[in-house]
Amino acid sequence: MNVQWIGFGLLALVGGTLAGAHVQGLGEWTRLIASQDADERHWETRDARRPSPHGAAREENAWPHLTEALRLMRVATDAGNVDLAGALSELHLAATCAKAREDVQWERATGHPTPRMVDARQLVDAGLERAEQLARDGRDEDVAVVLLDLLCFGRDLQHGSVTYIGEMIGVATCGIVFERFASSGDLQGMGGAGLARFERGLATLDAGFAAIGPAWEGEPLLIRRQLTSDLGAAGAALTVSYPGDVLRHGLSERWMVADAVRAVEEMATAIAAAAALPWSELLAVARHERAEVARSGDFAAVLALQPKSLLEARRRAIAQVRLLRLAALATNGHELPSLPDPFGATLHSKRAGTVATFWSVGPDGADDGGAERTDVTLVVGR
Repeated sequence: MNVQWIGFGLLALVGGTLAGAHVQGLGEWTRLIASQDADERHWETRDARRPSPHGAAREENAWPHLTEALRLMRVATDAGNVDLAGALSELHLAATCAKAREDVQWERATGHPTPRMVDARQLVDAGLERAEQLARDGRDEDVAVVLLDLLCFGRDLQHGSVTYIGEMIGVATCGIVFERFASSGDLQGMGGAGLARFERGLATLDAGFAAIGPAWEGEPLLIRRQLTSDLGAAGAALTVSYPGDVLRHGLSERWMVADAVRAVEEMATAIAAAAALPWSELLAVARHERAEVARSGDFAAVLALQPKSLLEARRRAIAQVRLLRLAALATNGHELPSLPDPFGATLHSKRAGTVATFWSVGPDGADDGGAERTDVTLVVGR
């Protein structure tokens, strides 16, 4: 009899615990959904302004032009047409806009998907080929315009993307332009007027890089929207895939998801708040916050990214723009300013005959004298 009562007691305890977890899960879930629309409205009203590398800008959003440029590029390549003048024209229109912001609303954002790397690469390659043709024709100021359009394209993907992958594609886009200069050892044969135009635009682009991209706010919103829309169908799969996490939350998938989303958003917020810190300190914050997410459970760890790679790539892009600026000034015979190194104190330079080397210490923080293997390096005049 006593054993029977003990059994009843245990069942009651388990039942009460599960009922409590169910209530807790419903409460957390309700709060999660209630905040979604408000947070998306906040995103839509955030300041998306950034300076144009071409000076005075039109009060428009660059994003529709970026989308159209990529669409025209795909249409042209699908048709076997190598003429991408229309796509490059849209990139120029985008660069003359006053702001850049992707749509965060899930349904609308997925209607205009983030460009694939292959799309961005083809568009940038077409722009670089156009710049080379203009250089051969002696139109060095037009060369500067095309190059600034391409770099602005990369900067806008970093400045306005709602997803981490969009930001990484933007970083890679800037890197493609930089590597073309790094491999050729010249600045597209630009003369004084073109170099001056190029340097002014680079200075403006540099000033337009935020300490961190909006994807740190936008991607968690998209994750939350997708999960709250699809959980009904995915609940059983989550229980199978993350049984330990679900068990810790009293078999409530809603509670587990709400906790995981909160952990990811707290990580993104903490890293964004630390984004202007020196590189080594920012890395320490990122490692700590990523470890905190991992302690929240396997599901939260899957939702969260590895922040170091994204933070490093963004700072590398900023360093590349500043190194190009120094190279343009030096090639045009100007005195070099002291520019901050995103990975250290200030950027470095040296000259040996006609060869000038400019470098950042890179993510390891060690100055290797411009070694191309370890530092972020640009050599011109070789």
